[in-house]
Amino acid sequence: MTDDLFFVFIIISILGYGIHIPLIAFFARRFDSLIVTVYRNLTLAILILPLLYFVPLSEIAAIRGHLGTLAIAAITGFISFIWVLNGMRYLPVGVSNAIARTFNTTLAIMLGALFFGESLSPLELLLLVGILAGAVALSLLRSQHAHLDIRNMGRGVAFSIFAGIGVSVSFLFFSILSREINPLVASYFWEASIGLCAVLYLVFQLVLGRYRGAILLPVRQAASISAASLFVVAGTAGLSFAVNHGPYSLAAGLGTTIVLVTTLISWFLFKEKLSRLQVALIIFTVLLMFLLKVLS
Repeated sequence: MTDDLFFVFIIISILGYGIHIPLIAFFARRFDSLIVTVYRNLTLAILILPLLYFVPLSEIAAIRGHLGTLAIAAITGFISFIWVLNGMRYLPVGVSNAIARTFNTTLAIMLGALFFGESLSPLELLLLVGILAGAVALSLLRSQHAHLDIRNMGRGVAFSIFAGIGVSVSFLFFSILSREINPLVASYFWEASIGLCAVLYLVFQLVLGRYRGAILLPVRQAASISAASLFVVAGTAGLSFAVNHGPYSLAAGLGTTIVLVTTLISWFLFKEKLSRLQVALIIFTVLLMFLLKVLS
């Protein structure tokens, strides 16, 4: 059953993620995606930690019974976030996010049909085809922006598609975790574990001598990444509480409107003005994704 708190929490989540994505894209375009992920998620581990003060120790300890679910959510979350950042290095934030969300929604629906016996109606199949058509059309349109290398636009499209696939798996297991244990505990260990995955991978790359980027960022830049991370705290906490007050499908459907928020903010922040056709395609795919999520 959906209550009023569901909509309060989902709006907080949409605004939190919608503002965070363009802000973190700014740093992903200046520094290596891996080091940005390390700083972002270690910051989140510190920022969210005080919230656990209000959670009984027994509820925090409950995470030990769900380490497998946490591991899958964290590993896929780490990989997909790297792909998200790389996608935004080559594409406008709104376009990259729209493509990722499209494949996120598509995979979620297909997995439900294949593994959970959730058959698709003719209307749902039609909406799915429309979503994919919109994403393909959007990925083929070129955007002329001085700060983006359109020669590598194909890379941006590929990274965005992979990001959408990875995020769908990560969010699925995070939602399962949020329903099994305290949502704040789930949020904290999910974000902290993604940061741990990033640190371990960075150490692995350093040991092999493959990492050539800067590890210690300027204090001002590190502080700015930390400030941008404040918004994802609202996004993650809002989502974890929303799925406890209403259906996951509706939360995921409304979550597609994050694309519109990121597109609008990127328009002003990076001057990434999109063509009318690009805007129309984004609105078209978001509308279809919302309908598909609500109907599924």
